Amino acid sequence: MEQAYKAPDVSTQTQFSILRALTFQKNKIAYKKIAELLEYDLPISDKYVISGLFSLFISDLENSQVLYPNILEYYSINEFHEPIVDFVKVLLNSEKVASKKLKSYKKMLLTNAKLEYKRLLSWKSEDEASEEDEYSYDENGAPVDALNSYLSILYPFKDEKEMSQLYQKAENLNIDDLNVAIANRELHEIKN
Repeated sequence: MEQAYKAPDVSTQTQFSILRALTFQKNKIAYKKIAELLEYDLPISDKYVISGLFSLFISDLENSQVLYPNILEYYSINEFHEPIVDFVKVLLNSEKVASKKLKSYKKMLLTNAKLEYKRLLSWKSEDEASEEDEYSYDENGAPVDALNSYLSILYPFKDEKEMSQLYQKAENLNIDDLNVAIANRELHEIKN
């Protein structure tokens, strides 16, 4: 498998097939090999193929956790961005990995969380401006998922000044879906 993955003329489709085949072995050794292969040559495809691979990682957290936190090295690659954020969020929520390993990635994650906040603030401003009646504002379509994912990943650092400010700004948006997600995280933390 490794030779086929590293072949000079290998197709991206073959590389993803090899990575998926390794996930089906459901052991940490296979996931360490996945990490090694990704480091050797990161295959790029459409977001559905990459999301599909990460769905396999999520379905096997017991073993795929060995990819954490180094998987964040590929975070800046557009096609990997969302699947990595979702994967890390699920890993942290499962409590199979320690958030302290995120420290070296925290600034990058915070920067992107702030950008998502700005996008959501802009969306809310545009949505409110387009409504003729201020009471008919419909926030059910609020695109909160991306910001919520970042807030979930960064939650362990929420007492730090910049994180606390971001959480306060997010709450001040007063979007029900976002407020419920923040409250759920806080309740989860109180239980543990």
